[in-house]
Amino acid sequence: GWYCFIMTLSDKILATLAYYDVLDFPLNKGEIWRYLVNSAYFGKGQYHEPYNEDNLLVEIGLLEREKIINRRDGFYFLFGREYLVPLRQRKFELWQKKWRLTLRAVRVLYAAPFVKAIFASGSLAFRNTRELSDLDVLIVVKSGRMWLSRLFIAFVLSILGIRRKAGQQIAPDKICPNHYITDGLLTMPLVSMYIAQEYANLVPLMFKNSKIIEEFIAANLWVLKYIDTWRLPSIPAIKSSPWEVIGQFLEALLNAKLGDYFEKIARSYQRKRILDNPITREQSAYVSVSDNALAFHPNSPEVRILTQYKAGLEKLGRRSGV
Repeated sequence: GWYCFIMTLSDKILATLAYYDVLDFPLNKGEIWRYLVNSAYFGKGQYHEPYNEDNLLVEIGLLEREKIINRRDGFYFLFGREYLVPLRQRKFELWQKKWRLTLRAVRVLYAAPFVKAIFASGSLAFRNTRELSDLDVLIVVKSGRMWLSRLFIAFVLSILGIRRKAGQQIAPDKICPNHYITDGLLTMPLVSMYIAQEYANLVPLMFKNSKIIEEFIAANLWVLKYIDTWRLPSIPAIKSSPWEVIGQFLEALLNAKLGDYFEKIARSYQRKRILDNPITREQSAYVSVSDNALAFHPNSPEVRILTQYKAGLEKLGRRSGV
């Protein structure tokens, strides 16, 4: 199986394609390089033989000739999964509409105070959306203003009519701010291949200072235990907005004792609502509630994806004779 060999570059390519095969998502050569699985994930330590994107193309060519993988329209996939390519192209068309909706919302979210950065995450980030997909975002806010900032964000999204509400099973084209962290604690407490690949795909929608991107990467270098390289775009999708003036005004107003007072009220109100929600106590739910991290994943696909990934690796190992 895949847990008793020295990993070669071709093994790493297969391991990467196998992960995205679970997501029904073929990859181009740049994406294979970007998401390339680190052999440390398999307990094999770093893969020390030097290689670059040219070596990657050579190995991909060998895997094609051996009929372990195939290619169509510049996308690579495990052999026999050719139908995923037109499916990905269809998803891209759907994604374009959803992306435009997201950018319009982010422009207005500049009006919310204490927002340091907003990232597109999940299927929205790597262009794998379906008709019924909502729009997942990860939001970084100022430490000490988590609850107040979240209240304003919810208000803005509600006014726009695009906030995914608690309890909605399906919310197509609604913004789902399902993860908040503060600039005081940017490190992800739980780590896995699933979360590493999610972080590899993050797209900065907005930030007011590029330093937050550097700090975010530095705080989450654990990602490199799962994938070989990790970079985030240094330019946000939305560089500025006329709504920012409102955000700056609210920050000036709520930055001192008045803000502390309202933060306590907002914290008490929101914590009670979250903890009283029956979804919070469901076994399959991943919900984190603290002053530095709020995460709402009532039906996280992580366990399913990683289980299918392991099964796919075992199948590949048997087929390739590893």
